[in-house]
Amino acid sequence: MTFKEKILKAITDKPFDRCLGCKEEAIKEIEQVADEEIENRLRQIGVEIVNCQKCGKEMFWVKTKNGKAAPITMKLINHFADCKFAKEFRKNV
Repeated sequence: MTFKEKILKAITDKPFDRCLGCKEEAIKEIEQVADEEIENRLRQIGVEIVNCQKCGKEMFWVKTKNGKAAPITMKLINHFADCKFAKEFRKNV
């Protein structure tokens, strides 16, 4: 099943006009499908997915334009933005 087909299935399987809970459930399913698709595509191109040493979340490393390494979560945000232990990784300059 393609990514588009998975999203359409998550959307059409829920009666959106009936209740807010159904909409929220469908949104969660869409987010789950998107997260799985991102992870699958990253693995297909050979990106090594690792776990944060402190909080355990899955992430991968990228090199920024200025040559520094940045941890990126499976939600495609910088892990330092959502890790409660981020300050422990900062280097004192």
